[in-house]
Amino acid sequence: MPLYRLVFPSSPNDPIEDTPTAVIDSGEVVYEPGAVIEHEGKKWRVSQAPIDLPELGATVDLMVWPADERAP
Repeated sequence: MPLYRLVFPSSPNDPIEDTPTAVIDSGEVVYEPGAVIEHEGKKWRVSQAPIDLPELGATVDLMVWPADERAP
């Protein structure tokens, strides 16, 4: 299955290069919008994910938002 790059929310004034990210191994899980991921003790909700199924060994970007908040 793919590796996922979690792309966390950042300030609108921050350059895209400074956006915080983390790479996780999903095991057998394919994440879709609405899924909740626990990372470093915090729950994150997937707000955007690729439409197509990821390829084996690919690194896929997931936009995430704190699970207890609504994404803008």
